[in-house]
Amino acid sequence: MGHLPVIQNVPFQRQWIYHTQKSMYIVGFDGETQRFAILRINRQEASNRRDPVQLEASEYPARYDVNEMNALLRQIHVGNQAHGGLSFVAEAFGIIGCIRFTSSFYLLAITAKSFVGSICGKPISSVL
Repeated sequence: MGHLPVIQNVPFQRQWIYHTQKSMYIVGFDGETQRFAILRINRQEASNRRDPVQLEASEYPARYDVNEMNALLRQIHVGNQAHGGLSFVAEAFGIIGCIRFTSSFYLLAITAKSFVGSICGKPISSVL
């Protein structure tokens, strides 16, 4: 019987959601490595793509420290200032997914939680 691979990806403990006129950005924080990652979700109409129902998302390939992440967010803001810039939407403890209603996608995020106990020293929370 073979060994299972060790999972190297640690889930993000916190996420911050931002948006511009054309994109939504989810910034994730990994408390173990003290690094940030960013996911960009396209908010534009999909009429020019082959599959207009498909959600388009891409993860930036690098991991950033706090100063690098702040610089990247400032750069995104400056690059989009003609269309309102980058705006903070919410802080989240988790992302559930995206759901499509009519012609738009909606992001489902966990924005409130309550500690209910622990298992083997790991905290267990209830989603509010």
